[in-house]
Amino acid sequence: MHGRPLLLIFAKPPLPGRAKTRLAAGLGAPAAAQLATAFLRDVLAVCRSLPGHDVVLASDGALADYGPADGALGRELAELTVWPQGEGDLGARLERSLRKALRKAPWAIALGTDSPGLPLSHLTAAVRSLERSEAVIGPTLDGGYYLLGLRKCPKGALADLPWSTSQTCAATLKRLYELGLSPTVAPPFVDIDVADDLLPWSRALATAGGSAPFSEQALAELGLGRASAEG
Repeated sequence: MHGRPLLLIFAKPPLPGRAKTRLAAGLGAPAAAQLATAFLRDVLAVCRSLPGHDVVLASDGALADYGPADGALGRELAELTVWPQGEGDLGARLERSLRKALRKAPWAIALGTDSPGLPLSHLTAAVRSLERSEAVIGPTLDGGYYLLGLRKCPKGALADLPWSTSQTCAATLKRLYELGLSPTVAPPFVDIDVADDLLPWSRALATAGGSAPFSEQALAELGLGRASAEG
């Protein structure tokens, strides 16, 4: 394998009623879609700040659904390679994309867009882990994870795991150990699933030194900036 390492950003088009549906339950569908756009832009920014790799958008939907091509997000995504996630649950889609990436890259890391402002130090720690291990996982405080990096992805590696539960990270770690991949664990961070996650995320962002200018701007426009979150 002679290609560059790959960062795969897993996303779906930020359309009202489709994006961030759990967040929409508290904030409304238009606000959730606006935040989903901002989250994606912030995650894309931190991925692009890491040198020596390529970034791929693994999309659960058509590129045209991300907004106008001449808009800010459209221009940013136009510079990326886009892969369809395909069918199946999250495990099937992650495994499909990671296996495709590893056919051309020495390692690949899949990231979601629910942790905007992920500190570059966390991403760098994950990359360094892959220099000495076959797998790395970045846990979130709710029991999930914000990234999964692999040097090998055996067929079925991510099948039949409990997705979107408090046991997702633990079950995935157990599976990786069973496969002999000896995973390492990157520093934890917060993800945003529901409106009540916004305040813990804001505090974690300040503590960890992350940067999420697009998300913070969107929250301010919605009247949900740090001051109002603090109550």
